Amino acid sequence: MAQPNWIASQRFKGVRWYKHDTRKYGVRFDRCFGIRFTHAGKRYESVLGWESEDWTESNAYAKRKEYLVNAKAGAGPRTRKEELEAQLSQELERAAERKLEKARERRLNTTFFDFFTESYAPDARHSKKPETFRKEEEHVRNWIGPVVGELAIKDIALDHIKIIRATLAKTGRSPRTQQYVFRTLTSVWNAARDAGLVDGLCPTKHTSFKLPKFNNERERFLTREEEKKLFAVLRERSEQVHDMALVALYCGLRFSEIARLRWGRVGEDSIRIIEGKHEKARTVPMTTPVMNLFASMERHSDNSLVFPDSMGRVMQQVPSTFKRAVDDVGLNADVESSKQRFSFHGLRHTYGSRLAQAGADLFRIQKLMGHSNPATTQRYAHLQNENLVQATKAMEQFLEDDGPSGKVIPFARNVPEN
Repeated sequence: MAQPNWIASQRFKGVRWYKHDTRKYGVRFDRCFGIRFTHAGKRYESVLGWESEDWTESNAYAKRKEYLVNAKAGAGPRTRKEELEAQLSQELERAAERKLEKARERRLNTTFFDFFTESYAPDARHSKKPETFRKEEEHVRNWIGPVVGELAIKDIALDHIKIIRATLAKTGRSPRTQQYVFRTLTSVWNAARDAGLVDGLCPTKHTSFKLPKFNNERERFLTREEEKKLFAVLRERSEQVHDMALVALYCGLRFSEIARLRWGRVGEDSIRIIEGKHEKARTVPMTTPVMNLFASMERHSDNSLVFPDSMGRVMQQVPSTFKRAVDDVGLNADVESSKQRFSFHGLRHTYGSRLAQAGADLFRIQKLMGHSNPATTQRYAHLQNENLVQATKAMEQFLEDDGPSGKVIPFARNVPEN
């Protein structure tokens, strides 16, 4: 088209229009409407649209009035171009919001399997011990996944948890295994909650959900004679394993604490434990055998491991040498109960038992052994009670041997007169 020939409206100020050269709208040529106004010395012009698109002189005038108000207020579109750009921007924002909402909806519908494999497992594989994570994968694969793997995490309910429990019980899994399976499920749930996929506590925490209790307290500890035999065999087989066992027996350290022990944490008469089981630091006094041991060893840099593996790294599990020595001595011969079988952890248990037998109170035993829960230390309470019984019997023996002079008058109750 050639340059349009604008015609000013006779009825509406600032409104104008021009005719299309060929296209008609009804019996007349289609008209294109535009507006213009001046504010603060600046002219604003806009082409609005065609009469065939429902534009008229009156609504063109209404639009001109709207733009003029915006210009005076300094807010909102002042031209058709600005209005269309604003509409486009709003539409893009709405589209982005719709896309985000769909993404949120998809995320909230993340299945247990997807979250475990894509989010939980990559982090747990690096942050947890290899054996711990292997067990978690096993729990998901064998017990949790078949029931809730394809469900959105947010849809996992108490009924699903009960099905898992029933399956475990039906297949004869021990109470301890059941506890571990649901500990894994709770860990995954808590990670999903941190990621914003679920709210509230895991269904395993419902007050109506119960698991069979189990007692995992080991009752086995070394006698002095068994200690001599075991350590003689250990010395023959491996000096390092012998020394690690000595630290466990005479300082009560866990295997993991000994494996991660560095020279900078070994003092003259105490050991500083930084990486304990519950991430709580504690200081453990050395006994004379342990002080003599460290004094005889070649000391390296503060950051060097005291007991590294053959590659100079932190040991991940108890050396098989220790287990073979236990078998050689026969500590587990004819022992059927798992609680009575002796393991490396039994050295630590022996340490706690000897503390109790020597008269140490439970609070001190708890602090020395790094128990986070006082209830764990209660396993040694019966040994203290045995000492009390022995002390009472010793007093009775003293009285019998050195009894008081004079006649002992028996105590008699006052009997009311009839």
